[in-house]
Amino acid sequence: VNDDFTFGAARTLDNTIIGSWTEGPYMIKREGIYYLTFTGNHVTSAGYRVAYATSVTDPFTRDAFTFGDNILLNTSEAFNGLGHSASVLGPDMDSLYIAYHNLNSSGGPNRSFNLGRLLFNGREMTINNPELTGNLVPVMPTFATRGTAELIEEQGFTLSQIEHEATFTAEFNVIGDDVTVVFDYVDANHYGYVHLKDDIITLGRMVAGEDTVLGTSELTKTYDIHALRTLRIAHRDGALDVFFNNMRRLADISYDAAQGGRIGYADTEHLEVGYTAFSNTAKGLSDQLEIKQSHVGAALHDPTDYQFSAGSGIQMVEHDGSDFFNGPIGAKKLVLDALGDHARYLVEVPESDFYGIEMVVPSAFGGRTIGLQINDGQRVRLNIPEVPTQEAYMRIRLTELDLPAGVHYFRFFHTGERTGFVSFNLFHASKETPVFDHALDDYVLRGSNYVNTWRLEEGGHLALSGNRQLLYFGDDRFTDVTMTVDIEFRGETTTSTAGVILRGGNAAFSVHDSHESIQGYYVGFNNSKIFISRYNYNLSRYEMVADAGNFVSGTAFEFEVSIVQNTIEVRVDGVLMLTHHDDLGFTHGRIGFYTDGAVAIYRNLRIR
Repeated sequence: VNDDFTFGAARTLDNTIIGSWTEGPYMIKREGIYYLTFTGNHVTSAGYRVAYATSVTDPFTRDAFTFGDNILLNTSEAFNGLGHSASVLGPDMDSLYIAYHNLNSSGGPNRSFNLGRLLFNGREMTINNPELTGNLVPVMPTFATRGTAELIEEQGFTLSQIEHEATFTAEFNVIGDDVTVVFDYVDANHYGYVHLKDDIITLGRMVAGEDTVLGTSELTKTYDIHALRTLRIAHRDGALDVFFNNMRRLADISYDAAQGGRIGYADTEHLEVGYTAFSNTAKGLSDQLEIKQSHVGAALHDPTDYQFSAGSGIQMVEHDGSDFFNGPIGAKKLVLDALGDHARYLVEVPESDFYGIEMVVPSAFGGRTIGLQINDGQRVRLNIPEVPTQEAYMRIRLTELDLPAGVHYFRFFHTGERTGFVSFNLFHASKETPVFDHALDDYVLRGSNYVNTWRLEEGGHLALSGNRQLLYFGDDRFTDVTMTVDIEFRGETTTSTAGVILRGGNAAFSVHDSHESIQGYYVGFNNSKIFISRYNYNLSRYEMVADAGNFVSGTAFEFEVSIVQNTIEVRVDGVLMLTHHDDLGFTHGRIGFYTDGAVAIYRNLRIR
C-alpha cells in the first residue's frame, strides 16, 4: 500500500503461509509490533485454522515477518473449521478481540460468527478460551455517551460529569475541523488537550493557565472533515499515546496524570459530536486484569500483587546467538531472582477436576524449583525437570493437582535460585495411567474412538491400503504412557507407513487434508525404516529421528513406544531402536493407531 493508500505492486511475504491455501489476512499494529493473522487449509475442513506472524520493521518487505503459531485450531464435532478472521477494539478501548467463524456444515458452507479475546505477551499473541462456550463478557467503558445529552457545560467546555483515574483511555468521535478535545480536566486552567486542525495533531497541557505543547504530528493524508474522525488518548504510568482513526500518531509522551479528571470538548459549536467515552484502563492493562481461561503469558500478571527485585521482573526473550536457540523471540518472560520476588495471575478453572500445569521455561532453569501458592493456600516448592538438551527453552509438565471450579489466584515465587517462565496453562489430567489390554480380534466397544473405518481380519484390526486411518483409545488426558502392539504389514510397504500416535489431537480428514493434519507424535515405520515425527499441520517436523530397518511384510513385529515428560523411546521386539527428546513438544493428548496408506494388521494392544 502506497503512502496515498493506493495499491502498489504485489509482494510475497515470507512466513505468512498455512499449507497450500492461505487467505483472510488482517493486520493490526500494537505497541510498535505488527501482528498479521491469516487463515489456511480449506474452508470445508475441520482443520481450517488461523495463524499469525509478527514484525517490528516495515511489514511490506519480504522477510519482515516471523511466524508465530496457529492460534485458532479445533476439530471437535461441536466446534471446528475456525477461520477467516479480523481484529476489533473492545468496548473498553484497550482490549482487542478477534472475529472469526466456525463451520457448521461443509454444505454451502454453513458457518457461524464468533468473537474471542486476544491477549498479548510481548510478540506472543494468544486467544483467551477459543471455545464455543464459557467466554467472558467484554468489559464496558466506565463512561460513554452519544452526542452531548449526557455532557455538561462548564466555563466554555462540554464535559463528562464523572472523572477518569490516572490510568485511562478516552475516545472522541467528531465531524468537523478545528477540534479540541480535553482530558485530565480539573478546571479551566488545568487540563490536557489534543487539537486537530489542517491535518496537524497537537498534544498540549494547560497548567495554571499556562499552555505547553508536548508533541505534534502531521497526518500523511488529508481526511474529509465531513466524515466521522476518531481521536483516542491512552495514559498509563506517566506515558501518553494519541491515536487518530486507530493509528498511533504520538507515542509514550511524558505526562503525569496523577489526579485524573474529566473528559470533553473545548468548543462544540461547529462540531457534530458522536460517541464519547473513557475507561480506567490503558496500554495493555486490560490484558493483565482479564481473567485467564487458557494460555497465561508471563507479562499478564496481576498489577496489584507482585514484587520484583533489581534482577527480577518481566524481561524480553532475546536470541542468545547460539545455534540451538528455539525460544519465542520477542515474547516476555518472568524472572524471579531474589527471596520475596513473586507475581500473581488470575486464572479461571472451568470445572472441578484433576489438572496438570504445563509451562515454557528457559532450559537453564531445569533442575531448579519454583514456588506456587493458589489463593491463600499452602505454599509449595515445585521441581522444574532437568533434561538433556542444548536448546534454550523447553515445555515441561510442572505438576498435577486437584482444583475446584472458579477463579483462582496463582502466585509464583522465588525459592532460592533464579527461576521463572514464559507462559503456563492448565490441562485436564489423569491421576493414573489406565491399564488396558485387548487382543484386537474384535472391535473395542468401550473407551475407543474409531475416527474412520477399520476392518477385522486375521485376528486383528486391518488398516486399508491408501487410507489415512486413526483409532483412539481413551481421552486426551494421557501424559506419560507406554503402549505395545503387534503390527504386521501386508504386501510391499516402501513409501506408505503405519504406526501409533502419542499425545494426539485435532485431526482433520477432509479431502483437502494430508497425513500431517493432526497434532501429536507419529511413531511410524515401513519395510525399510522407523522414525518419529511431530505432526502439527504446517508446523510439522518430519522424521526428527529415524533409522533403517528390515521390517519384512508378513511378519508381526512387537512395537513398543513410551513417552516420559518430553522423551520418547521406541523398541521393536524388545530392542531399543529410537530415542528422541523434544524440547518444545506436546505434554498431553490422546493415544492410538495411525496409518498413512499402509496395509497393516494390529494385534494384542497393551497400555500401561
